[in-house]
Amino acid sequence: MKGRHEIVVESKMLKYRFEIKRNITIIRGDSATGKTTLYDMIEAYENDPDGSGVFVSSDVNVGILQGIHWKEDLKRIKDTKPQYNLKKAQRLVNLDKAFEVDKTKLVENKRVLLIDDICTTGSTFEEMIRELNANGIYDIVCFAATTPYMG
Repeated sequence: MKGRHEIVVESKMLKYRFEIKRNITIIRGDSATGKTTLYDMIEAYENDPDGSGVFVSSDVNVGILQGIHWKEDLKRIKDTKPQYNLKKAQRLVNLDKAFEVDKTKLVENKRVLLIDDICTTGSTFEEMIRELNANGIYDIVCFAATTPYMG
């Protein structure tokens, strides 16, 4: 994906409008800022575009890696240490080749939405993105529920 792409996700009650400027966009926010609602709306639209009450407008495909089988589509294949005490370089080594794409389920040129509970250095996202890119998937949006408190 090159250039800028505006994405609009809306229902009768809510409207999200944001721009993706490159193939990796991380959207962060504190609790109760609407990230889960946005995810739910995209999921509803993907499952039932005509009956969901949700409208998605974009010049590129928008979808989510979802459902109970998402871990099979992009699965962790290596045991890793907990990340919380590791510095950025250590996290990258820890996560190296930790994920694998199921090539029968994820297709090239599909947009993938990655959601994680926290984004401290971005290392987990980076390793997932590396594996997705290695399999022809370049349109990736990353959502983090929160970032660490830096008070």
